[in-house]
Amino acid sequence: MVTILDVRAASTVTASSGWSADGTWLLIDLDAESVTTGRLLKGATLTIDALEFRASERMDSLFSTNLVPGIPRRGTIAFELPDAMVTGTSPSQATPASIRSSS
Repeated sequence: MVTILDVRAASTVTASSGWSADGTWLLIDLDAESVTTGRLLKGATLTIDALEFRASERMDSLFSTNLVPGIPRRGTIAFELPDAMVTGTSPSQATPASIRSSS
């Protein structure tokens, strides 16, 4: 089960390892927990219209974190997107999006 806490855009991301990248990033802060016995969060996919974007594995994230029932893990996942997906869109023109996690 995933609860989205915050969504924000960024032009640069930096990992605790010192890695960084410029680009158009969508960062999603979330709590995640398993609904059954321990599971690993293996990935996440963001769907906007018919386009799918897989979350970056280069950033520090919840990927490969053991998720257990009743104990939410807090973290951030990052999607690198084309500029047009984040900039220049008013809220009334925003396209509905969905996020799917894989475990």
